Amino acid sequence: MSYIDNCVNALNSNSPAGWPAYQENPQAVWRYIARSIGHGLNHENARGQEVKSLYSRIVVKAEFGTTRGVTINAKDFIGWIIEASEEKQVHALPSLFS
Repeated sequence: MSYIDNCVNALNSNSPAGWPAYQENPQAVWRYIARSIGHGLNHENARGQEVKSLYSRIVVKAEFGTTRGVTINAKDFIGWIIEASEEKQVHALPSLFS
């Protein structure tokens, strides 16, 4: 199973919509999740189709049918993922073994 599939499965098993922090500020929770996923990606993979599918696979699935509805849009969610993967690339330390 891929890193992205593991993230999807983990969040589908433990929906953020049930977290106490989500009740206070759902956008902050989604930003945290997106950035966490982004930090785990290689920069080259962050703009791929599989990443773009994460919005529907995670956010819509978790929030559809809730009293709040879907609280963020795909552009923001995917943007946070890409932003974090780019930051990781910029701040990466050079390998001692390369």
